Amino acid sequence: ISGSTCKLLEWLEEQAPNVQIVMLTPTYADATKAFHNATQMDNQCLYMPKITERYHYPVIDIRNLHGVNKHNSERFLASDGLHGTKEFYSRLGFIIANQLKAISNK
Repeated sequence: ISGSTCKLLEWLEEQAPNVQIVMLTPTYADATKAFHNATQMDNQCLYMPKITERYHYPVIDIRNLHGVNKHNSERFLASDGLHGTKEFYSRLGFIIANQLKAISNK
């Protein structure tokens, strides 16, 4: 996955060299309902710091900032354990907007 991500990022840099790329960690997925997706998302969280360091991109740690986890996933995730509820996406949008403001003020 990380090789594909690097290829995509390099392609994006070539297409739009003046655009700032901001990376986001994936959100939480319930492994009891969406095992494959949860595993992939966990793997992305493992390699994300290496990619952001390599390309010097800012990263928004959605997984930690969002606060969705196995203890509250029933409230925030749909029955598939992957997609969010209205409250999930409302919180997600608020977090991303605030973090982008902070990054742009640096």
